[in-house]
Amino acid sequence: MKEAIAALQIEKRYTKREIFTLYANQINLGHGAYGVEAASRLYFDKPAKDLAVEEAAVIAGIIQAPGRLSPFVNPKGALIRRNYVLDRIAEEGYVSRGDVAALKALP
Repeated sequence: MKEAIAALQIEKRYTKREIFTLYANQINLGHGAYGVEAASRLYFDKPAKDLAVEEAAVIAGIIQAPGRLSPFVNPKGALIRRNYVLDRIAEEGYVSRGDVAALKALP
């Protein structure tokens, strides 16, 4: 009940976008990286704003299981999950299917 009340209070105070931003800046993304910016620097040695689509898809895929889907620990699993995220991006219409096919071919 306490969590439900807290969730309602948060939703009254913040927009969905603000809630997602707060979450994205605090989520564990493996190897001591908390937040998308820290993960971007850890995995790709660059700021999040400079990530390519396929790199951002790796980070988005890690969220499900940071310990198991880390590219450092499980490169094959990270690649499979990245490709799933790329498919979802195409399904939502953010990137064309042709572009996704080309992105999936990248290491």
